[in-house]
Amino acid sequence: MRSYLRFGKSLAQFALALPSLAGLLMWSGTVAAQTVTLDNVSPIALTTSTTLSAVRIDPATGNVIVRSSAQNYQQCTQPPGPTINSFAPSNATVAPSTTITLNWTTSNATSCTPQQGGSTTWSSLGTLPASGSQNVTAPASNGSITFQLTCSNGAQSTSATTQVAVQTIGGTCVPLYPNGTTSSWDNVFQAWPAFGVRRRLGVPANGYVAFQFTATFVAGQFGTIASADFPGDGDGMGQMSISRSPGCFSPTELSSTCLGGVQRLPSVSWQNGSASPFSCPLTPGQTYYVNFTYGSSTVGPGPHCPAGGGACSADVQNQIQD
Repeated sequence: MRSYLRFGKSLAQFALALPSLAGLLMWSGTVAAQTVTLDNVSPIALTTSTTLSAVRIDPATGNVIVRSSAQNYQQCTQPPGPTINSFAPSNATVAPSTTITLNWTTSNATSCTPQQGGSTTWSSLGTLPASGSQNVTAPASNGSITFQLTCSNGAQSTSATTQVAVQTIGGTCVPLYPNGTTSSWDNVFQAWPAFGVRRRLGVPANGYVAFQFTATFVAGQFGTIASADFPGDGDGMGQMSISRSPGCFSPTELSSTCLGGVQRLPSVSWQNGSASPFSCPLTPGQTYYVNFTYGSSTVGPGPHCPAGGGACSADVQNQIQD
């Protein structure tokens, strides 16, 4: 009489049932079953030997291996789990109350679910497609937001996160010091970021110097634009900033990470992509300005040049950070 083992759901359930069945199917003088039957698969006639079981599970992979009467192996492998291939915003930095666009692609997933997202509506959007794009409105105040996406195939799931910096970066700022000059960073230094290239810069009285550059697409790239002393530089108290329009030093237009402090040797740090509590976030491919000023006075708590008349200057370079 032929007996059957029938598993009527899925290969995955078949695999879960086999650890307890494998012992029954080992050769012991009698055969507990001669055939394994699976949904949508023709019956598999079993065979055993004194050294090899008819059905076994590979302990390294979890794959089910069936020994057939034809003396070969038929391997039932669980389908691959879902993978999030990409999950990222269109722009890593956005202004308050503007649109954040999140994009994602997956493999072997049937749907996705949004989580986190700070004070945005992201987590309330419900079920999302396995690949797609979604807009949400940024909060009205500056900050860093973490978005999470969990994608599933019904049996397995995986998650990924991405960050967006909500930050005002001086896109329409009116210069506080009107006597400004604007040049290309690439022409004065070298192609941005031109790490280690030093130039001596003088700043006009009641003015600024601004250097236009385009952020690279190197993920996570970061550095600090720093100044250094030299004899007779005027001993001024300077300030640096990074903004979307030239000559912006206004704290109401710039976040603290994009506006350096007033210092004897001013500096400002930057980073591609993600937000940081220490660096001004740059969106790859976007245009920015590095701004440098000694203010409009010869004294005071703000930027100033004791020598007056634009006599203050400094050696400036973009330093790569470890």
